[in-house]
Amino acid sequence: MTDFDLENPVLPKAIRHAAMTSGGYSYPNKIKRKAYEESLHRLQI
Repeated sequence: MTDFDLENPVLPKAIRHAAMTSGGYSYPNKIKRKAYEESLHRLQI
């Protein structure tokens, strides 16, 4: 596992990817990460 700083708002790539798959996934098809991040960004503006 990659070392990381809890105070850093940007997590390492390996941790970001693991977070998306931990705990199962409630939908049958996953969207691509880029599409997800773009949708998330629009919701946060």
